[in-house]
Amino acid sequence: MSQNQLIIILKSGMKFIAVLFLFALAATSYATVSRSRVILVDTAGQNLMFRTNSPANTTAGTYDLELLFSYMRDEAAKNGVEFPEVFTVEAFTFLNQLEPEHRDPEIAYFQAHPEYKLFSKIIVGDLVNPNKYNAAIRKVMAKTYHKWNLDQLDILTTKMHDTLVAQGDIPKVIFFHCVAGEDRTGEVFGAYKMLFNGWTYRQALDFDNQVETRKIKDMSRNGLNWFCYFMQETNGYKGNDCEYLG
Repeated sequence: MSQNQLIIILKSGMKFIAVLFLFALAATSYATVSRSRVILVDTAGQNLMFRTNSPANTTAGTYDLELLFSYMRDEAAKNGVEFPEVFTVEAFTFLNQLEPEHRDPEIAYFQAHPEYKLFSKIIVGDLVNPNKYNAAIRKVMAKTYHKWNLDQLDILTTKMHDTLVAQGDIPKVIFFHCVAGEDRTGEVFGAYKMLFNGWTYRQALDFDNQVETRKIKDMSRNGLNWFCYFMQETNGYKGNDCEYLG
């Protein structure tokens, strides 16, 4: 089988997997934002970045951004960081069309607040653990990551980091989330910390596994695991822990 044939098969399989995963994700619901899932990720100058679960209140059909801000203030203080009094907001959402109870209030809120920015990126992870492949196939897939992988974590996290480091007239509060703030959010968080904060794959996965009372779901872990192999092949990642399962 040629490399091009392998990539075509992978693309087709990933699209099918994405549909299945979106249906699975749609069954998960949280009533509103949770303090334990609001975590300071990074700072740059006057700007702050957090991870969280969905700020939508599915009971009331509202978007509890003020509650989220109060948790952010608490989290910033816990980490010895000053939370700004006046700020703008840039959010990265990983919600999809099958999660309307969370997605619709969010879209409505940002439409009503055009001074804030909302970026949407569907994250799906991967059905198969990369360690299930033999080393030769895994190496080819890691090197051709951009040709078949739907999440494109390096592109997404670079956009997030560029948003963080760009300084403006007033501070920016940046946050990213899925529904639970654990799986898709954890996958993106892990990629960000590996790419920009020098974390190892093991550090990132271990952190993700303790945010909730359960471990990160396999598909999201696999997505982060593929990113580890991608970094190993293309970004000079020196860690030898891509085989770690958590």
